[in-house]
Amino acid sequence: MKFLIADDHHLIREGLKNTLESVYSDLSIVEATDGGQVLEMVENNPDLDLILLDYFMPGTDGFSLVTTLCDRFSSVPVIVISASDDPALMHKVFDRGVAGFIPKATHQELIVRAIQLVMSGGTYLPPELMGVGNVFDHDTTVREVPVDRSITLAESSDMFFRLTQRQQEVLRLLAKGETNKDISRHLNVSENTVKVHVTAILKALGVSNRTQAVIVSQKMGLSG
Repeated sequence: MKFLIADDHHLIREGLKNTLESVYSDLSIVEATDGGQVLEMVENNPDLDLILLDYFMPGTDGFSLVTTLCDRFSSVPVIVISASDDPALMHKVFDRGVAGFIPKATHQELIVRAIQLVMSGGTYLPPELMGVGNVFDHDTTVREVPVDRSITLAESSDMFFRLTQRQQEVLRLLAKGETNKDISRHLNVSENTVKVHVTAILKALGVSNRTQAVIVSQKMGLSG
């Protein structure tokens, strides 16, 4: 297993390296300290499994670098690590296809769990983006609404308009039974971006899986 840690601060790189090496016994780590080195390291290490990327690095515009990595090296998940906890910035990079966003103030244990989630194929959305105290409950469950009960017109309208316009589009396609790949092609976005939207939809609807989301969408009149 091989990770790239990209940050211009030595202490940040060392801290992440020490933490991750204590979790993954077979981990190999390469490092970069500026935007040019990031692209060089990714190109020279085709076996990378994960990119941990500081958003504000010398020699590059953060968004341009994220865009290049997600477009040219889409098979390698990118987790942005930033001193910023601005939800607008988070939305911006998630729309480009990153697999996670970790504010630097995040507790070490949660950083590890976020990375493990991404490595298992998931997407990590920080609490700041979801508007909740902690994305990991102690029992790793998600608070659910009883989807078998009657949902009033007012409730369904409130749930629907709680979603962004793009999330509404994704939910409509989910209700038609489309897969992430189908939705990705339909909306011309990456599958990682679709996963981010689906995760946000589940949170907004108070459900824990796609099936329950479809049931709620049917009660909203969105079934195809």
